[in-house]
Amino acid sequence: MRYFIDNIKTYASVNKKGRALQIYVQQFDRHLIADECSLDALKCDIEHQIRVMNEKYPRSRPVRLEVYENAKGGLFLWSMTATALSASYPMKR
Repeated sequence: MRYFIDNIKTYASVNKKGRALQIYVQQFDRHLIADECSLDALKCDIEHQIRVMNEKYPRSRPVRLEVYENAKGGLFLWSMTATALSASYPMKR
């Protein structure tokens, strides 16, 4: 099955990491993907770029790739999101 990357939407970036990732994924806009193997390779490539950017900018929130698949129509939604780290700190009394 072939896949077509149709609509890449980005929001205003708030930091250098976000801008670098936006520029990176924009290169795939309106691309035809030949098969499942190529789709998996693209996903791995994007995940690798995210890891590189997370390591380059460790002080900002980590970014992760989430993939949502519509089982009926073969539609995919890939979302790169910045996640807040949950941490607990002891409170002084």
